[in-house]
Amino acid sequence: MTIKEKIKRGENRYLEFKESLPSSQKIAKTVIAFANSAGGDILIGVNDERKVIGVADDELLDIPDKIPD
Repeated sequence: MTIKEKIKRGENRYLEFKESLPSSQKIAKTVIAFANSAGGDILIGVNDERKVIGVADDELLDIPDKIPD
């Protein structure tokens, strides 16, 4: 299934939309929930209305550094 198809289907047990990268604590909770179940995907730059809003260029390269190891 493509990313566009996943977005069209909406959020569910295996898919979470985030308009922007949340705080480390909030993203960690989502990652832990996925890890304790069957896994899943977090799409950053997609809002709850399933619209791709993207991520600002100046924030894009910082995202991996903001996700806790």
